[in-house]
Amino acid sequence: MPLDRMWGAVHNNVVLNESIFADLIAIQNEVTNLRQTYSRMNRRGKGPNFSDAKVREAYALAYHPGHARTYLDIYLNQGLGDCLIEGLSAESSVGVLGAGAGAESLAFLHFAAIRGFRTDEISLGFVDQADWSAQRKVCCIDKVQEVEGRLPYKVASFVQDLIHPEALNFLSQFIPKMDLIFCPAIYTELDSQENGLGFISTVCRLMKADSRILVIDQSNVNDFAEKCRRLVDVSRTRPIHQGNAIVRVPDPPTGSLASVVLDGIPYQLKNGRIPRRRYDFSWALLQKV
Repeated sequence: MPLDRMWGAVHNNVVLNESIFADLIAIQNEVTNLRQTYSRMNRRGKGPNFSDAKVREAYALAYHPGHARTYLDIYLNQGLGDCLIEGLSAESSVGVLGAGAGAESLAFLHFAAIRGFRTDEISLGFVDQADWSAQRKVCCIDKVQEVEGRLPYKVASFVQDLIHPEALNFLSQFIPKMDLIFCPAIYTELDSQENGLGFISTVCRLMKADSRILVIDQSNVNDFAEKCRRLVDVSRTRPIHQGNAIVRVPDPPTGSLASVVLDGIPYQLKNGRIPRRRYDFSWALLQKV
């Protein structure tokens, strides 16, 4: 089964620079802190400080696997994946804004391969304000190689703060080259700074005709499910696919590092974005006209 295959692979040989953690308790504390940060973000607090290597490691270990599996589940079972690859050619370019460890890209490339789409001629462009290159290589690119036995044609990474004034110059060069753009979670993180809708509107203005953008995140973060419905009017695009889904996520494989770490942390709903059990996602796939 595709979901099981990815779930096993994504827990193998995860990035964990253990030299920056004193012991297992230190890792668990970092995951707990990350949960609490996400909980505050639901109340319009700032997002995680991913410029800190410890925070990136905690996310890659505890959150990336569940997110990758959730994306793949949605692509497979909600009809979204087929809409994503519709109209793409083998040589298409895909851009990811707020790419992090690359969960959405891992799921997308796996789904595309399942559908018989040639993924070894796809070009990927990852953009994030923090340098996720180490985590992204191990947690996304190496996993694509492990699961599919092939790699994208080209992978480029860019470190760019997308709300910095100079970002417009970067986006003006980057966005028009893309046939498909992923915005996983970045909308809600920017929205905590009152800039979410404005940012998406800018990206859509820069997109070339017929290109598509997927804006996707957890439904309850900064009222995303409701605001997602407003994106069509704000972005002046044509809706291709919109939806909501509750996706359950299994426990990490027994014996995996993620299992050892997470089993030592009390499971409490008040912690907000729990990196296991289930996710409630909303999305909008829009096409530039």
